[in-house]
Amino acid sequence: MEITDKEIKEFWERCGFTRYKRYTSPKLGWRAPDGINFPEEPPIDLNNLFKYAVPKDYQQIIFQPDGYCGITVDDKLYEGKRARAEGELPGISLFRALQEVLK
Repeated sequence: MEITDKEIKEFWERCGFTRYKRYTSPKLGWRAPDGINFPEEPPIDLNNLFKYAVPKDYQQIIFQPDGYCGITVDDKLYEGKRARAEGELPGISLFRALQEVLK
């Protein structure tokens, strides 16, 4: 299933990203919680997901060759949530699982 622009926007906002006015373009950019600016939407890839979205005290993340991803988070904020998803790429399946955990 295709990830929509709305899903991406809501996801990154839940992860603490904000929008900022770019000087070189009328489009808004994205500012990460650590202050790094992205001129476009941050890519949905494993690097960005682990850096900005995966809760720091996750208990387990499982990737399988068939595209399955499972995550277990064991802390007070997420109340031991578990989620799993499938996708063609590991980043997509992790994104889908994190959507469930971060709700």
